[in-house]
Amino acid sequence: MHEQPDERISRRKIEHLEICLNDQVDSSYKALDDMVLIHDALPEIDKDDITIDKKFLSHDFKAPIIVNSITGGHPETEIVNKNIARAIELLGLGMSVGSQRSAIKDPSMERTFKIARKEAPTAFISSNIGVQQLKELTKTDIEQIIDMIDADAIFVHLNFLQESIQSEGNKNAEGCLDEIEKLCDMVNIPVIVKETGAGISRETCERLKDTKISAIDVEGSGGTSFSAVEYYRAKKEGNTILADLGKDFWNWGIPTPISLLECHDIINIPIIGGGGVRNGIDVAKVIALGADIAAIARPVVKPALKSDKEVLALLERYIEGLKITMFLTACRRLDELREIPIVITGYLNEYLTLRGIDVRKLAQRKRSRYGH
Repeated sequence: MHEQPDERISRRKIEHLEICLNDQVDSSYKALDDMVLIHDALPEIDKDDITIDKKFLSHDFKAPIIVNSITGGHPETEIVNKNIARAIELLGLGMSVGSQRSAIKDPSMERTFKIARKEAPTAFISSNIGVQQLKELTKTDIEQIIDMIDADAIFVHLNFLQESIQSEGNKNAEGCLDEIEKLCDMVNIPVIVKETGAGISRETCERLKDTKISAIDVEGSGGTSFSAVEYYRAKKEGNTILADLGKDFWNWGIPTPISLLECHDIINIPIIGGGGVRNGIDVAKVIALGADIAAIARPVVKPALKSDKEVLALLERYIEGLKITMFLTACRRLDELREIPIVITGYLNEYLTLRGIDVRKLAQRKRSRYGH
């Protein structure tokens, strides 16, 4: 018996979660590890005075962290969004649900998304749809996915690497920039364009800067590789060609620090930094490179399948790690992270240099430490 298209979409949701939970899907190179924030042995500040609140798209965050698009659209995924929502509501953070296309095709799946707003009535929550799907959705469909969670913004995700390795992937990228522009004119909430693990280059950012998007999520390589995720799916399905391609493109993409530095110089809108953010030190690093908010996803999957308390504990670790990093670099406020010296080593140093970014300037950054 053949599955209907909406059934395949729903099944794919739970397969992705299971693979991310049980298999090794990280890129083999994490560029954030080639960054060193210079330690200050005499910080001359009181750690209790450190503030990490952040206003992002007119919403007040108590810490600069958003749990990025993970899931929804399968009955077993409701608990994930429920537990994440409860935690971010308590901590004053933000989240995005997974792609809502499945709920358009199957209204019974709406509850797997609606639970987020139910459990987080005041938190920042974003809708999410793939850029390819914009071509087939009506204004009514778009309004439906926004109203479904009373969304504060809408993510438009770019995932052509993943689509290229999927047997059922949509590989037609024609007209996508026009669709983004149409969406910006159609909705009255911020539109955020995001990658899904392959990064956004300065060249792509140049094309996006003339649109009416409100923010950009670079989501570079260094964290979860969706080529790796699709490798496991193809292997299970016995599709050896796609499985081999999944291995070939496992580490494809622009590392997160490079995307951040390139986009920060091009576009004058808020930037989300995701892709390999695995602790509070990484949160500080992406903010030091120009991000306004740090995004995390896969580390949340395992605790979210257990309880809201597990999610809360993980996020509190990130928050405390950020504060300790700021204390050890003598930063009372988040904006001061953008002024501290950073040493770039190894492959990342070479990559940035070849892209015309002066890494010596990053290492020589200085700020007034007593002008507070």
